[in-house]
Amino acid sequence: RQTSPLISHFVGSSSAKTNPHYYLKCIKSLLQHFLSLQNKDGRINPLIMNTPGWVKGLGNYILIEMMKILGPTDVVVINDETSGPSSII
Repeated sequence: RQTSPLISHFVGSSSAKTNPHYYLKCIKSLLQHFLSLQNKDGRINPLIMNTPGWVKGLGNYILIEMMKILGPTDVVVINDETSGPSSII
């Protein structure tokens, strides 16, 4: 059974670099909607956010701003063996 999304935003590009401020604004909006659903049913559901793999330059800025917006309790970094240790967090 296919269901429709509760909320979505059209960013207008396949990359956040076209308009990073709007991209972050969309993330804030999605988080606000998610939190409003938490309050309605009284349950606290986990939020799992898949962030872009872009971690240098503007991508690093976006990732840091996303972490500020979302305030995660846990962050999982997945690397392949060739990329070496992560220096993002």
